[in-house]
Parts: sequence; structure tokens; C-alpha cells
Amino acid sequence: MLIYITELLQRLVWLPIRVLFFIFLHYRVSGVGNVLLLKRRKAGIIFASNHAWELDPIFIASALPFFSNVLPLFFVSLPASEYKHLGPWAFIAGGSIFKAWGAYPALIGQQDLSKTLAHHLRLLQKRKNVCIFPEGMLRRAALYPPPKPGVSYLAAEAGATIIPVRLRHSGPFSAGKFFTWRLSMSLTFGKPLALCDLIQEKTVYTLEDHRLVAHRLMEKIRDL
Repeated sequence: MLIYITELLQRLVWLPIRVLFFIFLHYRVSGVGNVLLLKRRKAGIIFASNHAWELDPIFIASALPFFSNVLPLFFVSLPASEYKHLGPWAFIAGGSIFKAWGAYPALIGQQDLSKTLAHHLRLLQKRKNVCIFPEGMLRRAALYPPPKPGVSYLAAEAGATIIPVRLRHSGPFSAGKFFTWRLSMSLTFGKPLALCDLIQEKTVYTLEDHRLVAHRLMEKIRDL
């Protein structure tokens, strides 16, 4: 049932959000044709993106074509406890509203990726599309945190194609800057990537293989 709520919510707010972002952020989207290339697939699509603003999940979902089967888009998020630093916003970022939007937490602290990302793998196997931020956190500084291996694990286990996504933000987000036209943002969808585009095809991939794939993928995202 929650899957249908997510699709309804994302489609209901698609147009108002696009208009709002266009007015206040000079919002630009390119590379949508790369998404539409993937019409027939045995698993869902993995959208892998950099991450700098709390609103990035909304940006990505609203950038997808409305009249396509790409929506709804589900997200790999952190457990609610990881959002306490957001103060009042933690109620949204880690609560029912966030989950209704399609965000499901990874079970961090597990040593086994099959447990950490079990729900997201099931979604992909049901041909639902999942967005993951390989860096695993909001990137506030110029330094790039080492990407997590989860994106590679999901691609390998589900046989999913990866769409790299590059978000360009003009600076730190704040409501004051947003409503006074002092921010801008653009989004680029890259060409679809199979796991074999990032590493030699194998029967079994090790954790180090997954880390290498995640690193190479983030390089491709930064090059978009």
C-alpha cells in the first residue's frame, strides 16, 4: 500500500515543485533522454547521485518524466536517529512523511550488505527504481568522503543498471536564500552504466570490488 501512496504523492506534487524550483532556483534539468533509454529491464534502475542539500531527494524525483514508468522513486536513507541534528526538521527527515515520499532507511551497523540493504534490493527485484547517495551523507565541504559499497552491491545482486546523477548547487541551502533568489541548482542525468562498465565482470564480487566500483562511479558523477 505504501508504494502506491509514494507514487500518488510524487505525482501530485510534481508540477507544483517544478514550478517552485524553476522560479526560485533557476532549476535546470538535462540528460532526461538517458533515462528514457531504459524501457525494457529485468530489474529496477539505480539512480546514484552526489548529495549536498537536504532537498536533493525531491529534486531528483521531480526531475524525472511525469508520463513515464520511472516514478515512483524510492530512496536509501539513514535511520531516524541520524537526523536528530536537524532539530525540528528531524520530524520530516526521519519520520512518516519521509517514508511516504519513498525513503527507506538502510540498517547501518550491520556487517552484511544483504541485511543493510535488504528492503532496497527487494524493491529493485520488483522492478521499482531506487536512488542512493553513495557518499552516504551530505557533503558540506570541498572534500569528498569515501563512497560506500552499497550501490555496487545492489547493482550486482539485482542486475540493475545505474544512472549517474550530478547535482550542482550554488551554495549552502537556507530558506532565506531560497525565497530571495540567491540560490541556483541544476541536475544532469548521465548515460546508463552496467556494472561491467565499472569493473571486470565476475561471478562473485568482494567487498573491495564493491568499494572500487563506488569510487569509479563517483568519479563519473563528478565528470558530468
